[in-house]
Amino acid sequence: MNTYNVIELKEQTFFSDDLFLDEKFLLLTPELSISANLKNILTRWDFETVLSNGKIQVGVSGVGFSPDNLELKQNIEQEKLSEIQKKQDKIIEKLEQQYKEFLESISKLHETVKRGVNLNTRIVSDLAKQIVNFVNANQKKVLLIPCTRFADEHDYLTIHELRTAIFAIVIGNYLRLPSYRLIELTMSALVHEIGMARIPSEVYNSIEPLSSKEKQALLTHPIISYNIVNASSFSLPICLACLEHHERENGAGYPRRLSSNRISLYGKILAVACSYEAATSSRPYRDAKSPTISIMEIIKNENKQYDTSILKALLYSISFFPIGVHVILSDGRLAQVVDVNPDDPRFPIVQIIDEVSKAGSPIIIGTDKNGVYISRTITKDELELMQNE
Repeated sequence: MNTYNVIELKEQTFFSDDLFLDEKFLLLTPELSISANLKNILTRWDFETVLSNGKIQVGVSGVGFSPDNLELKQNIEQEKLSEIQKKQDKIIEKLEQQYKEFLESISKLHETVKRGVNLNTRIVSDLAKQIVNFVNANQKKVLLIPCTRFADEHDYLTIHELRTAIFAIVIGNYLRLPSYRLIELTMSALVHEIGMARIPSEVYNSIEPLSSKEKQALLTHPIISYNIVNASSFSLPICLACLEHHERENGAGYPRRLSSNRISLYGKILAVACSYEAATSSRPYRDAKSPTISIMEIIKNENKQYDTSILKALLYSISFFPIGVHVILSDGRLAQVVDVNPDDPRFPIVQIIDEVSKAGSPIIIGTDKNGVYISRTITKDELELMQNE
C-alpha cells in the first residue's frame, strides 16, 4: 500500500481506493471525501500516516477529472438513489396502508361509544394483537411514518391513540413485558381517550380559550373512559390505565391526584407515551414541537412528573434524536436518524441523504463523539428548502 501523510491531506479530496488507518482498519471508501473532522481526529490521536492502494483525486470520488466522467458519475449516483428511494417508498407505502386500517378500526370504536353501545373486548384485543405484531416486525420504519399524513382523514384523537399505543409498545418492549401484558397495555392505549367520545367535539377541537365549564368537562374524560371500559367488562388493569393516564408522580395530576406507587404500571407508561405523542403532534390550537425538543423536555422531568424508569425506557428506545428526525452531521452532510444506539442515546444510527455506497446501497453510519456526530437537528421548513435547492 501507498503511505500518505495526514498533515498533507486536503479537504474535499478523494482516494480512488479504500483508505486505511493500518492494514485492517478501514477509514474511508472511495465515495467519501477527506473532511476537516477526520483530519482533526487523526491528529488528536497522533496518527501521522494513512494507507491506500489508490491515488488522491480531486472533486469526484472514484473517477478522474473530466466533465464527462463527472456527469456520468452524477447520473449513476442519481439512478442508484432513485432506485433506493423507490424501494423505501414502496415499503413505507405498504406500512402506511396498514396504519390507515388501524386508524379506521379505532374510529369505529369511537363511533360505537357515541351510539351508546358497549365496546367489544374481543375486537379491541384482536386489534391490539395486530398492532403489537405490526410494531415488533417494523418498529424502525413505523416510527418514520409522519402522523400528519392522516390528519385530513382522521380526528386527532384517533391518531393520538394509535401513536400512543405504538410508543407504549416500544416502552413495554424495553421493560421486557410478557406478551399478554404487552397486549393488555396496547388495549389500554387504544381506549384511554374513549371518554372524549361523550364530550362535544367542538370543546376538544376549539382553537379559542375554553370556559371554566368546558375545561371541567375535559378534565372528566379519564373518569368517563373508566366508566365506559368498566361497563364493557375490560380487565381492571386496563380500566385503571384509562383512569390514571393523567396522574403524575408528584401528585399534581388528575382526576384523583395519585402519586408514585399508587399509580398503576400501565398508568405510568401511558402518562409518558401520551405526553410524548401529544407534544410531537399538532392540535387545533397549537403546532407540534420537534421530537428532539419534546424528548428533552420530558426527560428533564420538571417537578418529577414521570416515573424515571419509564422515561429511561422511552429515551433508550427512541434516543435524544428520535427515528425519522433529519439532522446536520459534524462533517456538514444531511442525514436522517434510522435507528437507536442501545449503548448511548446521544449517538444514534443515521442514513446519509443523497448518497449511496459503491455497491448502490444506502450509506448508514453510527454517530460517535470521537468521529462523525450530530451537530443539530433541522426543521421541516429547512429540509424543504434544502431539497428544493
